[in-house]
Amino acid sequence: MWELDRTVIWKGDGYLEEFEINLVFQLLSRLNTPRVMIDVGAHLGMSLWRFASTGYQVYAFEPNPEIKAGLIKNCQKRPNVHIDGRAVTEISGEERDLYTGAGEGTSTLSPFYDVHTPTDRVRTVTLEDFCNEQSISEIGFLKVDAEGFDLPVLKSLPWDRIEPFAVSAEYQNLVSVRLGYSFDDLCMFMTDRGYQVLVSEWYSFGDEELKVPTWRRFDRYPCQLADKWSWGNIICVREEEEFERLFAAAKMAEKFISGLEDPNFKPFLSEMTLARRAATIQEQVELIGVYMGN
Repeated sequence: MWELDRTVIWKGDGYLEEFEINLVFQLLSRLNTPRVMIDVGAHLGMSLWRFASTGYQVYAFEPNPEIKAGLIKNCQKRPNVHIDGRAVTEISGEERDLYTGAGEGTSTLSPFYDVHTPTDRVRTVTLEDFCNEQSISEIGFLKVDAEGFDLPVLKSLPWDRIEPFAVSAEYQNLVSVRLGYSFDDLCMFMTDRGYQVLVSEWYSFGDEELKVPTWRRFDRYPCQLADKWSWGNIICVREEEEFERLFAAAKMAEKFISGLEDPNFKPFLSEMTLARRAATIQEQVELIGVYMGN
């Protein structure tokens, strides 16, 4: 039986928010999968650092110039991390407005908050064209956090010749329905390609009592969201046996994380996580740099 390593879920000086990616890392570390990760929406590098530190070739996309500068600083000692400032979409070569102003983690090509304003111009690329540029023929892990553009990003991969072993993508109906697709559309895109889907659901940001992102539950797709306006991530694995291992580990993690919550469903967050939420981008770079070995 796959023994759950709790250090990939929560650490006293770590981030609760990264435990989903760390479950994927734990799964892949057992297997002989391609040691290539593509991280679309890499932010400051918290999702990629475990992969980079164990020898993966990591291709990280971050179109926000300010965030990208922090990512470059965090990865300066990781020559196996290749950073690209383009935005991944279904069409290459376009010049698009990048909207910011709704929080440092919500840069987007399509505004979904009133405070979003165009601050930069970015060039677009499809995953197919990028893989051709870099001669990438196999992917161990594709992680997508594209602020509503997750399905367009997935559609841009040449699925007829590249099938990642594991895929993670963010869903948020509040954002994606404006772009013409829903949580179910995202999940069915993956199931249509032979993947099984683990759903990690977080509480909606509409709950004013929740001052930080608050995790809710795991489930196996097909399933209904507890709240259609919630957000979260899907984790997709093609091989049934490995998916069952992932699902079992996720349910173990669910019990463990539940022990960190108070009766009002507010998670017990580390001082470092709380510091990150209150920090400027430059301060976050210093915090995350500890993980990257800087």
